Amino acid sequence: MTTPAAGPTTVQRVIRTARHEVGYTEGRSASGAFDNNTKYAEEVPGLEWADFQPWCATFVSWVAMKADAGDLYPRTASCDQAGLWFKGRKRWSAYPAIGAQVFYGTPRDLCHTGIVIDYDADSIVTIEGNTNDTGSREGSSVMRKRRPRREAFVVGYGYPQFPEGIRAADPRYAARKATVAASAPAHDDASVHVDGVDLSHWQGGPMDFAKAAGAGVRFVVHKATEGVSFPDELYAKRRSQAAEAGVVWGGYHFARPGKSSGRKQAQFFLSRMKPEADNLLPVLDLEKNDGLPPADVAAWAGDFAAEVKLRVGVDPILYTPFDLPQELGPLWVARYSDSNAAPRIPKPWRQQAIWQFSDGTFGHPSEVPGIGHCDLDMLHPGVSLDQLTIH
Repeated sequence: MTTPAAGPTTVQRVIRTARHEVGYTEGRSASGAFDNNTKYAEEVPGLEWADFQPWCATFVSWVAMKADAGDLYPRTASCDQAGLWFKGRKRWSAYPAIGAQVFYGTPRDLCHTGIVIDYDADSIVTIEGNTNDTGSREGSSVMRKRRPRREAFVVGYGYPQFPEGIRAADPRYAARKATVAASAPAHDDASVHVDGVDLSHWQGGPMDFAKAAGAGVRFVVHKATEGVSFPDELYAKRRSQAAEAGVVWGGYHFARPGKSSGRKQAQFFLSRMKPEADNLLPVLDLEKNDGLPPADVAAWAGDFAAEVKLRVGVDPILYTPFDLPQELGPLWVARYSDSNAAPRIPKPWRQQAIWQFSDGTFGHPSEVPGIGHCDLDMLHPGVSLDQLTIH
């Protein structure tokens, strides 16, 4: 997804790692009750003992470790100890920051925690473990939450000392933010624009695709399936809304190559995507290898693409950071930065057809009218939308 010389920033790695865990749910006991058994404690050295215990702080420690930022966050299963870790380093604030560890409860009893992925004047958006739809401190899943900034339950924030600096609402960090911004190449808003957006059930709320189309959005790609058992429940509804707005529709499949064959997952995907003429080419989102070696991932992708070709008569668009032995279809790459730095092109492609330049937090612009903050995409100059649709 990025060039070796300018890869994703530390906070981008942290947020990406946390986002990939959304939907993970703890185990159940023999009686069927949730039991706090997760993979996170077992995979963090020193926290193995914390399995079957409340795991919100353990989840943050796991994310930091997996994102190669383990020394920037406390490694503990205790919210109170995590808060003290930041306070002892004078990295505690009453204001949110991107990538900050948020703490809930009371000043004398920090009882829940998560990672801030976005904020505005009134709310924070977080990813939290061991929560549920009501925002409980003792839930069962990893979830994306939006909470009021000023509710009493929000106690404060621990600021990791990211090497690239931190984007924070705290006035004390404004000068540092300005220094970091000044050192980055200026982005060119005239050359980067929104041609499309990609969505899933994680983008909640009403969607005004007509308003988005009026702002220049020409296509919408929505998650249809994942693996062989997960269909996105909002796919059909939003497909109808997009049709009414006159924007090109497309569907993507989130690949899980370690779960079943590429052929089987392509069949599942196409049965839910229901490709039609003038839709965007089917999209394979291949960003997880599930622990498989590169050769096996490449073979899996080849099987998926061959099944799409057999059933629909077109090559899929491939969204991936992985180098592969051969081009399997047009390339879609992601790279987010406030300087809109160009993406790395995986081999053997020479250019992308689509660039996902913003994840709704990083990149300019980062939102569109009618939809808000989401993944934003631009067609490569010289690539027409007609070239990427089913005929």
